[in-house]
Amino acid sequence: MITAWSNYHLKRFDEAKRAILGARSSEKRDEFLATIAAYVDKDDVSLDAFVKAWPENLAIINAVMIRARDQDTAFDRARILSIACSVLGQTKDVRALHILNNAARALMARRRDAELLENLRAACGMLRYVIAMYPGVQIGPNWNHRAAAGFWLMKALWAMGQENRRDAIQAGMDAVRCWDEALKLDPTNEPFKNSRANLLAELLVINSTKN
Repeated sequence: MITAWSNYHLKRFDEAKRAILGARSSEKRDEFLATIAAYVDKDDVSLDAFVKAWPENLAIINAVMIRARDQDTAFDRARILSIACSVLGQTKDVRALHILNNAARALMARRRDAELLENLRAACGMLRYVIAMYPGVQIGPNWNHRAAAGFWLMKALWAMGQENRRDAIQAGMDAVRCWDEALKLDPTNEPFKNSRANLLAELLVINSTKN
């Protein structure tokens, strides 16, 4: 497993898959393959098989939600909502919060759905929930995850119409504060800095738009 993950993080995906396929079949092996299926292969069939084989594995479920954010996925609105509802009782586990966070983003990506407004409302509810719940899990304050969720909450609110401008700006400002806290803990983290800068740029656009 260590060799497979090392190759994955180095973006040597073929070598990573060769390393893991030689391992004995197990839940951990399928977690890794689900990650490859979601991020690299965009393989809905394999992801569906993994989540059916391990229906309570939060890492595999999250891989499905990551894939569901893509426009060309076979995972539809009903499946996204079903999976999101299935983890609501587990939100003291940070992985369940990640699933809800990604489910919200997957709903937001369904721009051509007839239920677009309902998707955005559901996404806002999920994002507000995970922002409130992230501080309660045991692995730390999760400032970066709260900031990222706040960014998507800002975008969802703004996408619902200018009448939500004030709430969108507030969500964006709260997210900036979360990035500031995250950077206090990790001041040289370039992805954090870039995400904060991107958030500020979009927040300025919303703030400068007249009602």
